[in-house]
Amino acid sequence: KAFIRDNLGPFANEHVRGYFNLDPCAGAYPAYYRGNPAYQVKMVMQLSDPQKPGLGGSPQVTEAFNKQARQILGDVMNHLDDTLTDVPGAPEIFVSDEEAKKEGTTSQESMVVPALGGLAAFSSDYANFEAIGVPIMNLFPDMFGPHAGGVTKDPGWHPDGVVLLHTPNDNLRNLNALTGPDQSGLTASEGWYKGLEFCAHMHSWFMLQQNMGGAVPVTADPVAYFEVLHDQPAPLQPKKTLTFDATGSRAFDGGRVVGGNALRYEWNFGDGTHASGLEVKHAFAKNGGYVVTLTVSGPNGRTDTMTVDVNVGK
Repeated sequence: KAFIRDNLGPFANEHVRGYFNLDPCAGAYPAYYRGNPAYQVKMVMQLSDPQKPGLGGSPQVTEAFNKQARQILGDVMNHLDDTLTDVPGAPEIFVSDEEAKKEGTTSQESMVVPALGGLAAFSSDYANFEAIGVPIMNLFPDMFGPHAGGVTKDPGWHPDGVVLLHTPNDNLRNLNALTGPDQSGLTASEGWYKGLEFCAHMHSWFMLQQNMGGAVPVTADPVAYFEVLHDQPAPLQPKKTLTFDATGSRAFDGGRVVGGNALRYEWNFGDGTHASGLEVKHAFAKNGGYVVTLTVSGPNGRTDTMTVDVNVGK
């Protein structure tokens, strides 16, 4: 409330692109409840209701934000590791609609359930932004919030959200047990840290979009940005192909934002090899630490660089 009052001023919804609530996100999804293969925890994606856009808000802006949130979900699932190896059978998780269509499998996007509007009994900081018309995204496992403790009288739900969230029980040992097969809580839960990975990617990729926090400043200089994509668990292995994707790079040209083939991309992989192109593939021959550099040239010839440390085999 103080931030909105003291920092944003009038017409805040015109200046703040969206509010992303992070704290409950990785509590249980995509884990199997206490390692039980019969019960995978779902995720709720809470979004603003376009029919109740808040003071000064726009239904059209909210609808566009909500639609983009679902697109971001598919984009992120396309690039995350799709197995949970500490559950018998190593079940698939994070399978996008696109992947399911290609592979003839079942999509996991339905495990992230949309919910419009605020929660009467469970609220958070997002409510203050929602009230002034700023679109919000609040991700939380569907055993916290309104379904905790069997509020819906569904026998599939458990009281863990009530007895864990914001209590002294909200700790490493109990969350390991909640999301993994070892009920002592002394074994790191893969389901939990996969959830952390999912949440980090969902929020950061959405906020980096050019219409969100990653908007390009109005200058003549390009902005270089890339991600290293892979389908292998850490640590990365030598001779395994990685994808280097620079589609996040942008520049201004004649007052409009351009990217893709309007820019030039030069890669230095730090191992004596180079490549050109928007998206390139590369495998490092041996273990080691490599500094990968992307140089982006804009339409006016100006350049920008970005570097990422890539550790292979360690």
